[in-house]
Amino acid sequence: MAHVVPVVASNALGIPWALFAFGAFATNDAIVKWVSAVLPVMQIAFVLTLGSLLPVMAVIWREGGFRDFWPSVPGLVALRALFATTSALLAFSAFARLPLADVYALIFTIPLWVTILSVPVLGEQVGWRRTSAVVVGFVGVLVMVRPGEASLEVGHLMAAGCALCASSAYLVTRRIGGRARGGTQLLAVSVAMLAVTAPSTLLAPPAAAPSTFALLLAGGMLQGIAQFAIWQALKLSPASVVVPFQYSQLLWAVVYGYLLFDAWPDRATLLGATIVIASGLYIMQRERRLGRQVRVVV
Repeated sequence: MAHVVPVVASNALGIPWALFAFGAFATNDAIVKWVSAVLPVMQIAFVLTLGSLLPVMAVIWREGGFRDFWPSVPGLVALRALFATTSALLAFSAFARLPLADVYALIFTIPLWVTILSVPVLGEQVGWRRTSAVVVGFVGVLVMVRPGEASLEVGHLMAAGCALCASSAYLVTRRIGGRARGGTQLLAVSVAMLAVTAPSTLLAPPAAAPSTFALLLAGGMLQGIAQFAIWQALKLSPASVVVPFQYSQLLWAVVYGYLLFDAWPDRATLLGATIVIASGLYIMQRERRLGRQVRVVV
């Protein structure tokens, strides 16, 4: 006998995968911050990427292996890999300098940057509602960084740069559309990351305890598994359902910050982050109503 599954229940099937994925990403970020006390960011990124290769290959295998693997738009895939690699390196550098929650609060401006950049890059029109949401979102950023009251650090600029590069990667992903498989794009990012980080790592081999490298490799595998989990979540639920759960990373950041680094976000950070998140969620809702597909940038 056929069973009718309610739409709401069907759409919710990807939520556990999404929660796991974003929790895993946050755990990997906590590992990066922990290890940054003894290793430079480039070497951290190199070892993490090695650890992520096995799960990435699993995604490729699930998509049919290397048959029809080469994209029809290699230039765009390479450009996306460049933006994603730069975004990751900036994020790792910011994690080394700032509390996790502070970095996430600035990275959450990605929907705001996407809205701004979609006008010159994609030729889209942005109405007054989304424009207002962008303005409110950046007011939230000002609440967090408190110019003139608190010192603006390099880490803040790195986190903002991470958001800008991730937004660019998102827009390139929209340009690519269905002309490149997800596994192809993931492997391209891994190759780009290894190419950028290998020289400094191999010329000056990292000196750290074996347990540190084991932890990084585990973090890399976790990051790769999280990418696979996002892939699964998007198969089971619309992106408009999956993407908002990225904001759960802020909760993980507060927990890890308190337990591992004795750091607790102040009121200004929490208030500003709340404003940014609310603006981002509103923009996502408008994108959904306008019929545009929301994608997760990993």
